Amino acid sequence: MKTRRFEFSSGSSNKFWEIDLDTAIANYGKIGTLGQTHQYSLDDVQRKISEKLSKGYREVKANHKDFLERAEKTAPNFMAELRAIK
Repeated sequence: MKTRRFEFSSGSSNKFWEIDLDTAIANYGKIGTLGQTHQYSLDDVQRKISEKLSKGYREVKANHKDFLERAEKTAPNFMAELRAIK
């Protein structure tokens, strides 16, 4: 699995957006929080990445294990359903 992470910091805004490229599951929110989890369609992934870059987000090193832990805490029922499908 490949995860990409983007961060944006400007003024009082300090946020992240990360996405698993295989499942199109994204986790986003303020840096230092668990954030929220959302699933996009696989067709929307590249468009969302382009959107984030155009808004000033910059790509940083992603940690897939950390991504899964945050997603599990913010959307445990969804993640359980996803594991059952695989």
